[in-house]
Amino acid sequence: MNGSNNLAEKDRRPIEFCPECVQKIGWASGVDPVERFRQLADFAETHGLDAEALHWRQAIARLASQGKTED
Repeated sequence: MNGSNNLAEKDRRPIEFCPECVQKIGWASGVDPVERFRQLADFAETHGLDAEALHWRQAIARLASQGKTED
């Protein structure tokens, strides 16, 4: 969760936090990662962000393949 000094630097960063930070955020906030990813994917699809929507749907699929969800 490093900061950025300018827009170009920010735009080069990945869309998601690193896996370790995702786990820390989930633990600290009690947020269900599958539900979070679903909401992010829905938002991206609603706003025409196709690459981002695909990213979140793939994240859900990875969790499902690990037995973390029942979808």
